[in-house]
Amino acid sequence: MSNIIQEELGFTVAYKIDKITSVKPSESGDYQGVAYSASVKIRSVNVVTIDDPDKGLIDKEVNIEFSIPCEDRTLRKLNNHIRLNYIKANKPFTIYGALATRQDSKSIYSVKSLISGEEIMSTTEESKTKN
Repeated sequence: MSNIIQEELGFTVAYKIDKITSVKPSESGDYQGVAYSASVKIRSVNVVTIDDPDKGLIDKEVNIEFSIPCEDRTLRKLNNHIRLNYIKANKPFTIYGALATRQDSKSIYSVKSLISGEEIMSTTEESKTKN
């Protein structure tokens, strides 16, 4: 496995998530010798109905998982923030990242947020005080 030495992004993608299907906080830790930072993972799904010549109308799912990095100390706060300010309020949630990637063995696309959980929470609070 190659390690990224330097990364320069010439573009980013804004993902507007209209419906969050799950939110999962993950503490930092070590798995098989690889260190992972704390993050909150958000999943969403697009369903596309296609007309298959053999089976008729069938639904195809495109699953995506967004990983928002955060500090261990703010993990619970970020999890609750997303649930209260976006899911319960039924508001779209925007994440900025690179293009979604998919590992060969997995059926889910993944995107790592370029903005930390702490920045997301402070931006939301600032917009609330302006209104």
